[in-house]
Amino acid sequence: MKVFEVHDLVQAIGRDEKCFPDFEFGARNQEILEAIDKSSRSGVWLSMDD
Repeated sequence: MKVFEVHDLVQAIGRDEKCFPDFEFGARNQEILEAIDKSSRSGVWLSMDD
């Protein structure tokens, strides 16, 4: 985490606002990274459902 990300997080908490990136964004990115790894290891294209 970078200093500006911590700043944004603290500001959002102080203003009672939703901060970004949130857990949902991070979880979706993790799914994509895992699919990339699996595809790379198997040599098969994978579909990412929305």
